[in-house]
Order: sequence, then C-alpha cells, then structure tokens
Amino acid sequence: MVEIAEVADAVAPAVNGRPPLLRSRQAQRLRNHAAILHHVETDLRRAQPLTPDGVLRWYTAVSAGLSTTDIDGVAIARLTEVVRRINSPQLRVKPALIEAGQAYVRLLADPLVPSFNGILARLLLRYHLGRCGLPAIVFDPIVDARFGSAEAAGRRIGELVEAALDAAMAK
Repeated sequence: MVEIAEVADAVAPAVNGRPPLLRSRQAQRLRNHAAILHHVETDLRRAQPLTPDGVLRWYTAVSAGLSTTDIDGVAIARLTEVVRRINSPQLRVKPALIEAGQAYVRLLADPLVPSFNGILARLLLRYHLGRCGLPAIVFDPIVDARFGSAEAAGRRIGELVEAALDAAMAK
C-alpha cells in the first residue's frame, strides 16, 4: 500500500523548474501510473477504443523497467479478448456492473501479466466503467482487499459507482 504523501511527492511539479536528478523506482511507477490515468480519461472523453498494444504500454510503464518476462501468445490472445469486451460495453447499468465485476475478478484470479497485475486490472476496470459511461471509482485497500465472487465484486463496484455519482451530484 502506498501512502498519500508518497504519491504527492512523486507527482509534485519540479522545484525551481528542475526535476530531481534521480527518482526512486516507486516514484517513477507512481508518476507513470498517474500519466496512464490521465491518458485513460482523455481517451474516454474522445471515445477512443482500447488496444492491446496500449495495455502493454501501460504494463511497461507501470513496471518501470521491472518487467523481465515476455508476454506469451496465450496471454496476448486473452488480452485481445478482454480489450474486445471492453470496447463493446454493456450500456445498461446493472449488466454493465456485473460484466465489469466479472472481468475484474477474472483478471485478479488469472493474471494476464507476471507482475503488477492488480494495477493493470484496476486500469482496465476504469476503462471498462468509462466505456459504459460510469465514473471512476477508488477501492478501499482494507474493505476491498478480496472479493469472494464476481457478484460480490459487481455489488461493491456498484456501491462505489453510486457513491461517485452522488458526490458528483453534490458538487
């Protein structure tokens, strides 16, 4: 788990116009993660389809040089199927939440990549929800540590989407 102060330090602008000479690998990963999220939101606003190559670039950026194994053909085929489903979203809210929950739980249970799978699964979940016209959500690391089933994940994602919508309406 990452502390908020670590994130703030990692994404802080340069001091006196000069970035630090060396950033820790964790800080690089956090900056890359923030950049990917910004890119995801931009692509969603522009209604850009997700591509398997784009997801592999996310993985490479998040791993910050730690991805040591090649992604095999089976994983690429699975990734292509995941991307195809995300690009053809269910637009009714309840089925969309169930589908997103199922995809998320499957990605956690059977990783596409050898490391940083949780981060990649959450990025794909964000894209999936965005393609369905639903807002971004943030899991609580304590409450949402494990989902017992895809249905439980779908319910929790639904609760978080509802809370995000309520917060947006209150503004």
